[in-house]
Amino acid sequence: VEHIFDPFYQGPNATEGMGLGLALTRDIVVQHGGRIELVQEPNAGAIFRVTLPRTVAGEPAVTEGAEHAVAPDRPLSPEAPAAPHAMSPASAADDAVTPYVPASVHAPSAIPAVTSSSPFAAVADAKELLGGPSVRVLLVEDDYDLREFLRERIGVQHEVRTAETGEEALTLMQEWTPDVVISDIIMPGIDGLALCRILKADPATRNIPIMLLTAKGSAEDQERGLMVGADEYLVKPVDVRQLLLRIENLVRLKRSIEQRFKDTMPAWASVLMRGGVGKTMDRDAEQFVARLYRLLVERVGDPALDIDAMARGLNVSRSLLYRRIRESLDCSPHDLLMEVRLEQAALMLRTTDNTVAAIGGRVGFRTAPHFTRRFVAHFGMTPGEYRRRMAGG
Repeated sequence: VEHIFDPFYQGPNATEGMGLGLALTRDIVVQHGGRIELVQEPNAGAIFRVTLPRTVAGEPAVTEGAEHAVAPDRPLSPEAPAAPHAMSPASAADDAVTPYVPASVHAPSAIPAVTSSSPFAAVADAKELLGGPSVRVLLVEDDYDLREFLRERIGVQHEVRTAETGEEALTLMQEWTPDVVISDIIMPGIDGLALCRILKADPATRNIPIMLLTAKGSAEDQERGLMVGADEYLVKPVDVRQLLLRIENLVRLKRSIEQRFKDTMPAWASVLMRGGVGKTMDRDAEQFVARLYRLLVERVGDPALDIDAMARGLNVSRSLLYRRIRESLDCSPHDLLMEVRLEQAALMLRTTDNTVAAIGGRVGFRTAPHFTRRFVAHFGMTPGEYRRRMAGG
């Protein structure tokens, strides 16, 4: 009985629902400055007494109480006769009753505060604690009550969109990319494990953190979730404050990794990340581009690095090198090598005092005139003009 108002709590004989109704009712009552309590009577089902504050013109705030009985094995319906209720004597002065005003105006001490066990309090605490930028959260849950419960609470801190099924989630992600995905495991059609597997196999979505929610908490069940690539695994009932903290941690870690990767990339690395127009690299293409990247990092300044040397370095034929680079990056090996060298030269012109001839040599050009001609063709100005313009001169 002491847990009857706890979120997700269900009695031993519960056959349906998520255990959220009384928790939500309690929160609504408390937010209005009232209280709700269970009154047990033998063979009378459950009787809940709700006490709410009211104000009468010229008098201190008073309260009114109402008891609603639920008969055993018979749910309430809109047609059912209203249960008896008792009101304060002040109710006789209906014409003098003013609309309810928050307790901070009339009688602060008469209004109970939101307790730390309330989900509303948990969200408020987490929002104050996190204080970070809003992130986009995709919540995939087939149970309506739980989906709305979590959407409301996560939405206090972040932008939330919801999907009822895995199929609906995949359709939504074709036009909207979330920062993190939270998914139930047991769903009709594409379940949470299958959804996770699909997203982690797609290069366009594999870096999105995924958190799985489930009522199954065994080590074996958690291993199944982690084996398909899930980043987090939470067992229901969900602690809202902990959920918000985990969302924030997942997104912060993802952004930290992305920034660290950007900070260590050469100036020309974006050339290898652009792909062909309208194309998405598969895993094999990504592995090939990663090998190409390592080769260029090591030898971009080597004048002997030409098409044949690139093919030998990657252990492929010249024709295969041409085809793989064309398919993955939508350019020829020669154009790729030239662009990489010129982008690196542009960086050095902006950040060093080296001469134009020295910079040309350091990015693999044998002569200064050759370097200048290529630079003009790519940037539309000489290296010297580029340096002056970048310096604001």
